[in-house]
Amino acid sequence: MPISNYFLILGIPETADEKAVDAAFEHLSNSLKASNFTDSQKTVDQATRCMALVREAHTVLRDENFRKKHSDEVKAAGEPYSPDQLKPFLGHVCVAAGIISYQELMDAVSKQTDIDLPLGQILQERRLITQTELEGMLMGQKLYGAPMRPLENLTKRLLALEVITLDMVKIAVIDQRTSMASLDELMTKRGWVSPALLDALKQV
Repeated sequence: MPISNYFLILGIPETADEKAVDAAFEHLSNSLKASNFTDSQKTVDQATRCMALVREAHTVLRDENFRKKHSDEVKAAGEPYSPDQLKPFLGHVCVAAGIISYQELMDAVSKQTDIDLPLGQILQERRLITQTELEGMLMGQKLYGAPMRPLENLTKRLLALEVITLDMVKIAVIDQRTSMASLDELMTKRGWVSPALLDALKQV
């Protein structure tokens, strides 16, 4: 799992000084207030979780020594996700095709961990997919290699803030094959990220 990139969480460059760290924290403290989000409890929960990580990042980066050490760690780690890590699997293709929901995928993956069966077999046993659909999805999976373009900065930030999961990104990567929209817009369309939360994060 990639290291926690506190610069990415605050939305500031790795060369940022203490003043920039404080400014980002102050701005996010205001923009991520629960009272700013009225669309759903889910958005409030996401904003609250983001703010907890923002506080943690601010505590670490305010100290000059810790800030320098963390900057070196981030540079040494390089890109947090390689193209191969973003390659979608059968379950992601099924969600993208609308055959199963994201929650049904997560439930099946959890079951797979317990009993070590192929995901396709679990989906069939739960009557979520037919044999014909399974064969089609397996063929479709072969068409989806690693994405050609790197992750967008806002997507990486949403991952660092634990608003989205890597599985969600892989599904959005498939969606992007037939859309000109950004990954963030596609995940908003699927209801995984609130537009209001995206706007709050884009302002930094």
